[in-house]
Amino acid sequence: MACGAEGPWERSCPEGDGCAEDETCERSIGLPDYEATHSVCAQRCEETAECPPPGSGNAAAKCNDRGLCELRCGAGIVCPTEMVCADSRCKWPH
Repeated sequence: MACGAEGPWERSCPEGDGCAEDETCERSIGLPDYEATHSVCAQRCEETAECPPPGSGNAAAKCNDRGLCELRCGAGIVCPTEMVCADSRCKWPH
């Protein structure tokens, strides 16, 4: 988990808070207890050009249809160091 980091893509939010003012917490919820298993603080955006690139890996930052930056992942796409692919997006494990 990214503790105390301050750059884009560097914060997790297991409890749903802790993100900067221009970010929204994106969480993956696990069953059966409905607790967050992965999360990332995602910057709000209107277009992909506003989304910062990751510091490592080859996942490309994109602005999704909900107005949030995301790092899409899957076959052949590597998330930034210590992040994992969860729900086809790079997030921090908990």
